[in-house]
Amino acid sequence: FTAFNISLILGIPPGKDFVLATCVLYPLGGLFNILVYTRPSVASFLRKCPECSQLSAFWLVLKAGGEVPDENEWRDAQQQRRSSSIFRRFFFT
Repeated sequence: FTAFNISLILGIPPGKDFVLATCVLYPLGGLFNILVYTRPSVASFLRKCPECSQLSAFWLVLKAGGEVPDENEWRDAQQQRRSSSIFRRFFFT
């Protein structure tokens, strides 16, 4: 974004590729920040609960507000997922 503004101030029109890259990557900055700042908590949770996948650990850390959740939360989520799949199989097949 800053390079875009500098090119406009200097009177140099930015290239189409630069504008496209800026339009795509600039909004993703928030997502990259979330990934960077939750990484230590996800790594800590995975050490406590190695059978948990990285994606589910990331989701639990997000739900916990960036803190390391208790491993019982993961087990509760697993139980809830199993019971809902049994419900779906019983009623919708």
